[in-house]
Amino acid sequence: MDLALSPDTQRHRDRYRAFVRTHVLPHDTDPAARDEHENIREDCLQELRAKAKAEGVWAPQMPAARGGQGLTVAQMAVC
Repeated sequence: MDLALSPDTQRHRDRYRAFVRTHVLPHDTDPAARDEHENIREDCLQELRAKAKAEGVWAPQMPAARGGQGLTVAQMAVC
């Protein structure tokens, strides 16, 4: 059984990893990004959503025709 990732799946994975590393993890380690309940503040969440949409990593499960990435379940698992 060949478990190698297709080039397309590898590109998706690389994009998601870069996005998380660049945009999500800094909020995770910044106490100022948390609200009084230790959840991410709504303004930070909205910022991350906008960046995800702009960088093409928003809604991996949705069909591309509806603004998502159209990834398969296996591709989403890899990402």
